[in-house]
Amino acid sequence: MAELSDECMRVLRMRHHKHDNQGASYIWCGSPSYGAGVDTPAAQRTSIGLERAASGAGCPQSPQGCACTRKPVAESGRHHERGPQLCYRRNYAIGYFLPVAVFLVVSLGLIKGYGLLPQLLPLDQRKDLLLGTTVLGLISWLGGICLLATNRYILRMKEGYGRLNPANFLMPIQRKHYRQLREEIAQLEEHCRVYGSKGEEIPSRLLNSLGTLMQQETIQFPDEEAWLLPTAFGNTIRAFEVYPRVMYGLDAIPGWLRILAVIPKDYRELVDNAKAQVDFWLNLWFLSILMIFEYVCIALYTRELKLLLWPPGTLVFTLIASYGARSSAAMWGEWVKAIFDVFLSDLRTKLGFPPPATKEQEQKLWGAFSQAIIYRRPSVMATAWTAVPSEHKKENLSSEL
Repeated sequence: MAELSDECMRVLRMRHHKHDNQGASYIWCGSPSYGAGVDTPAAQRTSIGLERAASGAGCPQSPQGCACTRKPVAESGRHHERGPQLCYRRNYAIGYFLPVAVFLVVSLGLIKGYGLLPQLLPLDQRKDLLLGTTVLGLISWLGGICLLATNRYILRMKEGYGRLNPANFLMPIQRKHYRQLREEIAQLEEHCRVYGSKGEEIPSRLLNSLGTLMQQETIQFPDEEAWLLPTAFGNTIRAFEVYPRVMYGLDAIPGWLRILAVIPKDYRELVDNAKAQVDFWLNLWFLSILMIFEYVCIALYTRELKLLLWPPGTLVFTLIASYGARSSAAMWGEWVKAIFDVFLSDLRTKLGFPPPATKEQEQKLWGAFSQAIIYRRPSVMATAWTAVPSEHKKENLSSEL
C-alpha cells in the first residue's frame, strides 16, 4: 500500500481528533493508577518483592536493603504498592469527594433558606449529628464515584465537543482571540526584522512583549486555527495535545497510551496529582451549574423567590471554577509535554526503532508510526526504518542479535 501524503495525513489526523468517539479527552482522563483506579496485580507485586529480595536493593537507611525485603514476598509487595494506593485515594478525595461534599453542604443551605429542610431531613440536628455527618460522607463518596464515572463526558462538554453543546456559540470568540494574538505576534516579529535589517539592537521591551505573546499562544491555543475548540479550556488542552506532533511528529492519542508503558510510577503520580487539580475545579464548575438549576427548581416548587443573591453568587463562583480549571489544565499540560520530552526516547528503544540522526528523520519516523497504528497500516511501518541511515539500522539489528 502506498504511503499517504503529508497533506492527506494532516486531514486524516484532524478527522481523527474531531470525530473519534474515544477522543483525546478519553486518554487524558488519567493514567491507570489514578483515572481507572487499577491496582497492581498480585503477581506483579510478588515479582517486585522477589527482585528486591534477590538484589538486596531497597531503602537507603540499611546497607542490606529495605527491611521489607526480609519479610514474606506478598507483604513486601503490599508495602511498596502502598504509595500508589495512597496517591489514588488522595487524588480521589481532592478531585471528586471534596467537590461533592461542598455541593451537598451548599445545597442544604439553600434548602434550609427555603424552609424545606425539616421536610427533607426530619432529624434533630443536635441529637443526630453523628448520623447526619455519616450520611453526608456516604452520599459524598457515592457522588464522587458518579463524577469519576462521568469524568470523560464532563471533560468533553467543558472542552466544547458535540454538535448540541451550548458552548459552540463561543467558537467565533475563540477564533477572534486566536487571530488577534497571531496578528500581534506577526507585527512584533516584523518590528524585530526591521531592527535586524538595520543592524540595530532590538529593544528589550519589544523582545519581552514578543516572548509573552508567544508563550501565551503556546499555552492557550493549538498551532493551527483548524484545531480550535469553542472554549478556552478546550483550547488549553488542545494546545498540549498537539505538542508531540509539532515537536516530534507523534500523534498524541496513540502516543500517550504507549508512552505510559515506559513512565516510572513516581513520575506518573506527579502527573496524576496535576490532573486531580483539574478534576477539582472541573467538578466544581459542573456542580455549580447544577446548583443554578437546583435553585430554579426549588423556586418553581415553592413558587417563591428567596435568597435573590444566590443565583448571581453561584454564577460568579462558576466563572471562578472555570478559570481555575483552565489554569490547572495549563499546569497539567506542562507535565504531559515533559513526558514526551523525557521519555519518548525510551519508547523508541522499547519499540525497537533505531535512533534518528536528524530532526527531520525523527518527525518522519513518528509520523509513520502514528499513521500505521491509527489506521492499521502495517506496510507504513517500513517508512519508519527508511527515516534513519543504514548504519543505524545495522547497529540496531546487531544489538538485537
